[in-house]
Amino acid sequence: MLGPDEPPPTRVVRMDRESMLAAGMVPAESDRAVSAEQYRVIKQDLIRYCAVAAPAGFSPREFVMVTSAQPGDGKTFTAVNLALSMTSERDHDVLLVDGDVTRPHLTRSLGLADEPGLLDILREPKRRFASVIYATDGPRLHVLPAGTWSEDATELLSSGRMRR
Repeated sequence: MLGPDEPPPTRVVRMDRESMLAAGMVPAESDRAVSAEQYRVIKQDLIRYCAVAAPAGFSPREFVMVTSAQPGDGKTFTAVNLALSMTSERDHDVLLVDGDVTRPHLTRSLGLADEPGLLDILREPKRRFASVIYATDGPRLHVLPAGTWSEDATELLSSGRMRR
């Protein structure tokens, strides 16, 4: 178990465009400009939404979750491309979290399948959050892998520790 003074990982995750293309996480070169513009529009709306003060009793609007009911709907593609678009903003750092703990496509594609992550933070109260955040070779982009799967993954995701 990691102690309270455990430093963040020193490994830098390489965001290799060719590997990401092969994994279906970024658009083909022929679609890149159109896709970039579409994500730029979405990003600007999200930045404006996050800039508005949250109503009393609610958490600040500092995170975005991409979800759908079916596999193959493009959640990973959307999350990755939105994160990459957000990093072009000078005032925003981005933490890309692989919350699909049963099928951690992003985690595997980035070579982080054997690394601790979200589930480990939730399971081990003494583990520091920073100890599972990986820097990338892209500016202002960090990754939190899904972590070590276990039978209680669903309960961990719905726990009070997850809310905190």
